[in-house]
Amino acid sequence: MKPHKILLLSALLAVAGAAFAASAAYTDTMKKIDTAMASGQHTPTTTDEVRKLVADSRRMMEEGKEAEAMKLLEKAMQLLDVK
Repeated sequence: MKPHKILLLSALLAVAGAAFAASAAYTDTMKKIDTAMASGQHTPTTTDEVRKLVADSRRMMEEGKEAEAMKLLEKAMQLLDVK
């Protein structure tokens, strides 16, 4: 295999690995938020704000803005007092 093909393949694998890691972190965080929301122990105001943050976060993930999406989920976790 030619060196430039090896380099290209290596770069593609690195990007794919990073995307998978971001996706796994997003999924794990969403599970925590879903569990906290299911408890029903939060005010309607908090619940509405968290739902908005989650919806915005999903949109950001679809646009490929993983870092921004995770920041929104972190805000949601703070509102829910989830660690």
